[in-house]
Amino acid sequence: NTCQKIFQHLATLWIYLQQQQKDKLRESSTAQMRIASLMIDVCLLGGKEVALALSDDTGGVMNKLLHLALAFPNKDPLLQMTALDALEVLAVENKDYPMTSERD
Repeated sequence: NTCQKIFQHLATLWIYLQQQQKDKLRESSTAQMRIASLMIDVCLLGGKEVALALSDDTGGVMNKLLHLALAFPNKDPLLQMTALDALEVLAVENKDYPMTSERD
């Protein structure tokens, strides 16, 4: 599955970026949000893609975004707000599979 491969590669990149030295954190933060943006765009294709993003088989790339958005205390509040904005896009723009407390 193409989406599964994309998410696996994004998860690998995300882990690499989180391991960067302090002098590379700004570039790392920017790259993490680009990864999140791509992941959200793929998730907007439908429910199967969202399930893949949440799956451990794909490295749990959505979980990385959720952790970044919800972590407290957070070392990078601007990055945290950007993560929340990315999740908002998923919640608002997904007309076919709106985020609710239940999924079919």
